[in-house]
Amino acid sequence: MKGLIFFIVAAALVAAALVVWQPWGAADGASADTDGSSSQASDSAQARSKTMGSTDSSPGGNEGDDSPVPTQIVAVQSGLWSDPRVWGGQVPGAGARVLIPEDMWVDLAGDTEHLRSLAIDGSLTFSPEQPGGVKLIVDALQVNASGSLTVGTIDAPISADTEALIELVAYPDSEASAETLESGASLISEGELSIHGQPKTSLASLARAPRVGDREFQLDYAPTNWQEGDLLVLAGNRQNRDEIDMVQVASIDGTTVAFTAVGLTDAELAEWSGLTQDYVTNRDQQPFVINVARNVAISSPPASETTEHLPGTVVIQGGSSSLGHMGLYGLGTDETYLTGVDTMITRPAIDYQSSGTASTAVGVAVVDAPEEGIAVSASSQVTFEESVAFNEQGGAWLTANGSSSQLWWKVRRSPAAFPAGFVTP
Repeated sequence: MKGLIFFIVAAALVAAALVVWQPWGAADGASADTDGSSSQASDSAQARSKTMGSTDSSPGGNEGDDSPVPTQIVAVQSGLWSDPRVWGGQVPGAGARVLIPEDMWVDLAGDTEHLRSLAIDGSLTFSPEQPGGVKLIVDALQVNASGSLTVGTIDAPISADTEALIELVAYPDSEASAETLESGASLISEGELSIHGQPKTSLASLARAPRVGDREFQLDYAPTNWQEGDLLVLAGNRQNRDEIDMVQVASIDGTTVAFTAVGLTDAELAEWSGLTQDYVTNRDQQPFVINVARNVAISSPPASETTEHLPGTVVIQGGSSSLGHMGLYGLGTDETYLTGVDTMITRPAIDYQSSGTASTAVGVAVVDAPEEGIAVSASSQVTFEESVAFNEQGGAWLTANGSSSQLWWKVRRSPAAFPAGFVTP
């Protein structure tokens, strides 16, 4: 799975506005009409996920056919996901409905089949050191109040040589199609959610404004954990959506970052002459570049690659949520995905509806959200630090009071520019 997360981001990125959160320098955002469509959609997803505990047989077996499937597969003992004994003799296959009961723990150290649903009353933990990668593919993923999903922790994040991915994909059969048009794939958490990748500098200020022909950046300070192949986004400081470049790290030497264009053949790279425009900055702003590459992510594939598929969404409805240095790629929906359907659904990439205890999100990269990137209700408290968003079509930030604010970095020439955090009311 090496390079998979890079591909997910690179395949869908297009030039668009860049928004980054910081507790100072708030710009007035355009007003947003919050008619409750986001909440209604996630409520629908929740209602669907509540049926995952049913043990009734239902149509649909292997992906894409209508053959019967066994009753829900339930873990009967703790252990590795790949161990048939954990599941009473059969590892969950494509189309399975899976339940991890309370007081049971399961460790995932590889890839799953495409599951219809996974309900977690006990605990599911991704192996933090698995060079081959760890991937969970699921339509409806529910972490119930007694359950926990751990994909790395603050003290033990997923290792640098491991890529961990939760891919939210609607199951493509006749049973799922009507449901997913109403709600789409989802991760709904009412329990404990911990997702942490390798610490990485999200944003770095530049020592000077980039110019035409440049092939390297001079940063104000050495970034943490930037690596060859990381995707960087360079945005101008004017209201010009075309004044954006996406490049790829070629090498790093202290504060000097050499870069190349993304998606070019070897022959095209040989002829590439560097940046094609100057990045002029305003007097009170410094140029900056953001890094959107993460080794841990939740994603949905581009809609063009699926049939009647809404991208997934993440909904926090209780418990505790700790996200660190991870990506939210291609999540969220707008009404354009519902051609021919009367119900209009819009959902952000992640929706904090009722986060219970205070939630944290550090170094999160939200990329390619068809609607808002992050929505926070009045009943949630979330602390964001060093998080960035790119190519969201709505506001990067949506609050429950009906207004959308874009909070821009006011970068200073020091690593101390990074915030202590921004806490929503």
